[in-house]
Amino acid sequence: MFPADHEIHCLSEPDGRRFLTSLVLALSLAILSGVPETRADSLDEAWTLARKLNFSAANAMLDGLEPVATGDRERINFARALTLLGVQPRSARKVEEAYRLFGKVVDSGISGEILPWAIYYRARIDQAHRADPDFARAAEQYRSLVQGFPAQVPAQVGFVKLAILRLYVLQEGVSRAAVLADLESASAFLNIPVALRDYHATMADAYLFYDLDKEKALVHLIKAHEQGSLTIIDTGGQMARIGNLAYHLKRWDIAKQYYREFIETNPDAGTVYLLRERLTEIETADASIVDRQ
Repeated sequence: MFPADHEIHCLSEPDGRRFLTSLVLALSLAILSGVPETRADSLDEAWTLARKLNFSAANAMLDGLEPVATGDRERINFARALTLLGVQPRSARKVEEAYRLFGKVVDSGISGEILPWAIYYRARIDQAHRADPDFARAAEQYRSLVQGFPAQVPAQVGFVKLAILRLYVLQEGVSRAAVLADLESASAFLNIPVALRDYHATMADAYLFYDLDKEKALVHLIKAHEQGSLTIIDTGGQMARIGNLAYHLKRWDIAKQYYREFIETNPDAGTVYLLRERLTEIETADASIVDRQ
């Protein structure tokens, strides 16, 4: 089984937990809206429908849309592929057609932001949208993104997807500790908040899952928390998790900080009673040490 504390999108994307995927979709839609050369009224209307999750209508509108200027065909193919992935019910035929269309964008060699997004979505299809995933091919495409477009969002998000594959799926002939060490050194290029957040959460999960280094896991959890919530509705789970891990590691100052933050922001949570007891225990021990000094 895989760690349950962080959405890792390794084999599937459970309903209701698609925050990262939704964000990536929104970002990729944003780069294509308002293309004046390509019958902008139709293309813009299609993107508007897609943002409202009306993928069937958006895809139907894009069908038969003819290019006018250089690069239009690639933009249309990308738009058709992206909306096709959202058309329900999903089928193997639709997924393969989206993969083919993304491939045409990649093979065109078009410059700009569309190319790395097309590579990213091909990798995602290989990783998560096939009945029989091709994890090795997905990893290869994520690597090409990181090497070719390191400063762009799809490459940095793709690095996290690659990390998940390397940690839980691919067999590289080395220990998981060695994979983690390599990921630590390879992550220096990350500077986009959503990628940093998910990278640190992924690393923390792996250190804990393989029982390798709880101190490093704590550092990564704190860094992930600093980048923002892992869920659409933040119920304080990250704060409680950091506090609990710090408590077990006897890192009292950190435990106090995150317990207090959790209690203040989630006073009605079911775990508040236990966390209050632990906070009182730590504060009582602190007072006892001060009294003896």
